[in-house]
Amino acid sequence: VYLRMTPPELEKALAANLKLRNAEDLSESEANRAKLQGAEIELRRRQPASARKTLEKIDDRAPAEVLQRARLLRARAYQDQEFWKDAALQYQAALADTRYVPPDAPLARYNLGLCYRGMELRGEAIRAWEACLTNAKPAEYTAAAIALAEAHLDEPALEPTLDALTRSVEHLKPGAKWTNPHVDRSKLLKVFDRAKVAFQQAERFDLLYKLVTPQSKWLSAEASLVARAEAALLWGQALKKSSGLEDIQRSNTLLVEAGDLFEQASREKDLPPEKQADRLFQSALAFQAADQPDKGASSLFRLKTLPAKAELLSEANYRLGEYYRSRGEKTKALEMYRDCIKYDSRYVAHAHLRIAMYDLEEQRMEEAEAGLVAILRNLAWDADPEIKAEALNALANLLYTRKDYRRVVFYLENALKLFNENAAYRSTANYTRLRFLLADSYQQVAALETTELGNKALTLESRRFHEQRRELFLQKAVKELDGLDSYLLSEKGSSHLTPKQRAEVPFLLASCLFRLGKYADALKIYERIASKNDNSLEYIVALGGAIKCLGELRQEDKIRQRLLQIENALPNVPEPHAQNWKEWVKKARMALAPIPE
Repeated sequence: VYLRMTPPELEKALAANLKLRNAEDLSESEANRAKLQGAEIELRRRQPASARKTLEKIDDRAPAEVLQRARLLRARAYQDQEFWKDAALQYQAALADTRYVPPDAPLARYNLGLCYRGMELRGEAIRAWEACLTNAKPAEYTAAAIALAEAHLDEPALEPTLDALTRSVEHLKPGAKWTNPHVDRSKLLKVFDRAKVAFQQAERFDLLYKLVTPQSKWLSAEASLVARAEAALLWGQALKKSSGLEDIQRSNTLLVEAGDLFEQASREKDLPPEKQADRLFQSALAFQAADQPDKGASSLFRLKTLPAKAELLSEANYRLGEYYRSRGEKTKALEMYRDCIKYDSRYVAHAHLRIAMYDLEEQRMEEAEAGLVAILRNLAWDADPEIKAEALNALANLLYTRKDYRRVVFYLENALKLFNENAAYRSTANYTRLRFLLADSYQQVAALETTELGNKALTLESRRFHEQRRELFLQKAVKELDGLDSYLLSEKGSSHLTPKQRAEVPFLLASCLFRLGKYADALKIYERIASKNDNSLEYIVALGGAIKCLGELRQEDKIRQRLLQIENALPNVPEPHAQNWKEWVKKARMALAPIPE
């Protein structure tokens, strides 16, 4: 009676049991039953030692059924105290005695597996749990399957884990209350989570995809759709990296499936608008990854009708702008980009850049420049270096084309110092090109200072100022060109810049050194260029530069040698260059002192 109460009155039940056991008129059979009941009560009172003491009073000559029940209770008492080996011996004895097979033998096998696990005998534990699954009741079956899945997680092969987890929910009814007395629901969820992590770390996205089916037993409809979509997305993204045609086709199928599932999840009843927007955005990304831009755009258009977060709306508009840009629909693309900048997000700078590039295409130079300058002023360097680099590149090209060299220097000088901290960007062709624009702009600004020095109305103070500025920019040009020249000669930089620009760099370096009065250093550069000896126009120009340096160094014998080299190469030079150089050589010879007889 006391045991059937809710909650059970264990102390009163034990007192009644003791009274019964002390009765003098009990038969042996009744006494054994009372002792077994007393041990069970003690176990429920969390008194395993007392339970074992009660069981010791059962005679070894008792019927097989009584002995089996006593063994199982004794095993449970040892197990509760984590005396794994003693408990295992009792379970083994009970399962080996064929005189009486207890109805809870599958539970005994499950508990035997727990004991083996406590003894760190994983293989024995797995065999016990596998045996339990053969004819277990739903509760024991579920507990054994969960234990099996957890044990298999420590193995290299992950398929057995998926198989065990699939079994663990066979008797689970969606929405039903968890009533398993042998294992908590939290344990099931924990093992599923561990399996998901293991599958992802091993890049077994196929298993992760299959895991969603058993997992859906306890998920809501929306959560189940999202779980399937996320698994399909991960698997599809992994397969997309493959070069095999079959994998790529399978990848696109999975990515489209992910997009459809996310879109379906967005339509689930009672889903908050913000959640709907999130699902639609995930849907759009999946469709775009599957090269399905129309379906992606459809999801984004639906998203725009919802009260979503500002950042999400901004990115959605930007992606729609990119969608229309890919289709050549400039007007619609601009409309989306302008919608994007209405919200505060990292994509505002992206949208401003696209608008500025359209202004450049349409020759709206002032608007383009204003937009690019705004990006550079408002975007933190560490926020989005790629966009900042692209905007800087566009602005530098625009100003360089307009020969606004001072402003090229203004924007590039500090910017490239910051980009120097980004090793990945430093190795790009774009970075090399910006270095070239900066170096050339330095020497162009120096040339502008030289022009200023031609003004006879300058005061002495102004003349000194322009002379200092001229020398400063020439020195900056030399430093940048010298580094650029070395980099272009390396394997990494050999393919950067156009052939024309690569050829210009050493000539610009030599020219700047000459203008600084460093004639010997300039001569080395010209001689290196001329050492190719390929009789090209470049070869002749280099020899001409060398002759100017030799003239400043008063080395007339070498000048005569270089003039002869030019004359020998002229037959290979097209007109009008050949004629121009013939006249140049003639004037150079006339300027030389007569050779003494």
